[in-house]
Amino acid sequence: MRGRPRKFTATLTPEEKERLLRVAHAEATRDRRVERARIILLSNSGHRGVDIAEMLSVSLSTVSKVIKRWSELGADRAIEDMHRSGRPPTKKAAEPDTSE
Repeated sequence: MRGRPRKFTATLTPEEKERLLRVAHAEATRDRRVERARIILLSNSGHRGVDIAEMLSVSLSTVSKVIKRWSELGADRAIEDMHRSGRPPTKKAAEPDTSE
């Protein structure tokens, strides 16, 4: 293994790996969940953060954040969007606009 030792380490169970593979092979290739699943799978297989960032065309900070969340929260929660502060949406995305 080249470079510095890994700062965050975690391993996937076979069940987690299977779930992540299903998400990673989804149709929506630019979906954030797909991207995060691919980052975790590549990291679990031994790739360095710099290499993962280059392979997936994402920033190194994105890779680092996902790997950190994976080591702290587990694979299932690491691929999901975190709660964000701020005003909640005023209408649901599926509702048609009736303001006419």
